[in-house]
Amino acid sequence: MTPARFAQLRDKINARHGRSHDWRKRAIKRLMAEAGATTQLTAGRVLSYRLPSGKFVCVKHRYRNETRANEAVQQINLETDGRRKPIRAYPCYFCNGWHITSEPR
Repeated sequence: MTPARFAQLRDKINARHGRSHDWRKRAIKRLMAEAGATTQLTAGRVLSYRLPSGKFVCVKHRYRNETRANEAVQQINLETDGRRKPIRAYPCYFCNGWHITSEPR
């Protein structure tokens, strides 16, 4: 299974409204078993999934490059009134993409 397909199926599971947290956990476990993936943990939280190919699929949304990530930061800040808004983009050395965060450096 490719990283893109794994991420697509994971996002589909997480988007299922009306399903319980336990249902989502079981569905993710089934997906991991099907893909042969393992979890990468940091402080007891899942950071990413490692596929048998050695590639990673991060839990956070992956942007292809810094420009797209910075555009997403600007767009989210324009559309949201929430208290925690993303303020910067940073490179991810697991998935070789970019993520956004509300944490200062």
